[in-house]
Amino acid sequence: MTGQKRVPCFSIPVSPVQKQQVKMLGHDYHSFDVYNFRGKKLKAKLESYLKDGKISSLLYSNPNNPAWICFNEEELAIIGELIEEI
Repeated sequence: MTGQKRVPCFSIPVSPVQKQQVKMLGHDYHSFDVYNFRGKKLKAKLESYLKDGKISSLLYSNPNNPAWICFNEEELAIIGELIEEI
């Protein structure tokens, strides 16, 4: 990866394989437990990671994650809005 944006951001739960792939590529990553940031709280949490401008991507396995949870319509809209800023 070139340029400033080098850090993927994962919400948890996410497959451990995805984190290992990023580590093998020599990149750092940020992650957080989505259980504590559902609904409107998700926007503030994602914005806290995006504000430095170094996040290259957002990753969440939906619903193929260890807990089999899915984002609701409000949360998907928040992600869609913020992904435009990356």
